[in-house]
Amino acid sequence: MHDLLGIISDTHGHADRARKAVEALRAHGATHIIHLGDVGSEAVLDHLVGVPSTVVFGNGDDHHGLTRYAEFLGINVAHPATVIETKSIKIGITHGHIDTEIFNLMEQDVDVLLHGHTHQKRDERIGSTRVMNPGAVHGAEQFSVLLYEPATGTATWLHIDDAPAAGPKAGVKVAEVRTVRPVRRVKQAKAPSFPNPIKPVTSESILRPRADDAPGAAA
Repeated sequence: MHDLLGIISDTHGHADRARKAVEALRAHGATHIIHLGDVGSEAVLDHLVGVPSTVVFGNGDDHHGLTRYAEFLGINVAHPATVIETKSIKIGITHGHIDTEIFNLMEQDVDVLLHGHTHQKRDERIGSTRVMNPGAVHGAEQFSVLLYEPATGTATWLHIDDAPAAGPKAGVKVAEVRTVRPVRRVKQAKAPSFPNPIKPVTSESILRPRADDAPGAAA
């Protein structure tokens, strides 16, 4: 359904920077845009028009008013969380500020969990789920967005700067590229006879920033 996802988060009303981010994602081939919340203004949503888009809202959003406007524009609103399936990969989407939504997505055995909220790029495994954060388009040391190809597992972070753009790829730097093979889960016929050594997943373990969270760190 979606060949290449463009992931954006935490624009906080900065519409011009959001425009540059969306233009960069589309110029690099994104066929569907996902905004992971803290949109911040109707003007940001305006830049999602013209390409299939899905949005959830964050703790900094007036989600009632923004939902009405997004639906008027034809943008799919999936607040506070949803699961999409593409290329046999289940992808959970939420902003990241509601613990119960994170737990619910993990309990649905999503292959990938996309969240924002922390303003930090992330790419790591928690159990058999790949957890990714595109970073932020506001309030980060480097403004970044994410291209994700479900069929191959390739994730590419793009850095967006504030320089005047002469074209959709101007002022955009490919920051990091990582490829992780999709995990195919195999259910056990019966429970193992020894204690389960896996640490329970908590919202803290998912969202807590760590020194080795940045893409490019050893897997």
